[in-house]
Amino acid sequence: MEGFADDMILGPTAHAWCSRADARAIDRTWNPPGVAYIGLPLRPEAAKSFTHDNGTWSVLFASGGLSSPTAENWMRHGIPQGVLADVGIPFPAAFPQPG
Repeated sequence: MEGFADDMILGPTAHAWCSRADARAIDRTWNPPGVAYIGLPLRPEAAKSFTHDNGTWSVLFASGGLSSPTAENWMRHGIPQGVLADVGIPFPAAFPQPG
């Protein structure tokens, strides 16, 4: 996962973490873990490819907290097929429509 995490001290911070199949965060780098996480579930091989090909440490972020060229391209043209991992509960299932 790559996105933002909140540690209640610094506030929302660009961060990366792992996720369980039920979308719960597994953060081995912050002790204590953050209180909130929001991000994209990137497939490991896709994240490795994007960071390696672009010589960066992040897929979504550039230095100074700005969005990376990759993130800007995705915002304009959509996220390519096969980049996102299938995790969590699909949004519509989490919020059933009124009958």
